[in-house]
Amino acid sequence: MLSPEDALLQLALHLAVNHQFSYPWVRGLVDIALLARQQPVDWILVAERARAWRVAAPTWLALDLALSIVGLSEARPALARLAPSPLRRWVLHLFVNPGTLLQRRNITTGPLRFLFLLAMVDRPLDAGRLLGRAVWPEEAWLAARYGTGGLRVRARHTFNAMRGRL
Repeated sequence: MLSPEDALLQLALHLAVNHQFSYPWVRGLVDIALLARQQPVDWILVAERARAWRVAAPTWLALDLALSIVGLSEARPALARLAPSPLRRWVLHLFVNPGTLLQRRNITTGPLRFLFLLAMVDRPLDAGRLLGRAVWPEEAWLAARYGTGGLRVRARHTFNAMRGRL
């Protein structure tokens, strides 16, 4: 069984990374709030683990939305430690904010998804690596994804990646 802190991180990351806050986003935010209110959460530990695991930005965004929409004021200590730069917060809120959630904007398909995921990466070097691996993955990944590797498969994958169709 996960500790409350790890369970909270799992819920936040699942909502942010796996679903990009798509509908039904309210379920994810309510799950975060219910967990936080039913179990004692060490918010400083949540922030420390999120930073150590380099998932501070998506964790911050999920907790920020939980505070804004469901009133999870308990998360303030973690939010203060996880907050990205003002510019990055602005960029993340261009993609996801209470208004876009209520409008049911879906960024899970198309190129916006990749820009959003890149914006959530904590370190610029990691974003570069992620982008490089998306466009030019390892041979073993190609074989696992497409059943075979080789130059033809790599070229098709790279072409599709450049068009935002993975």
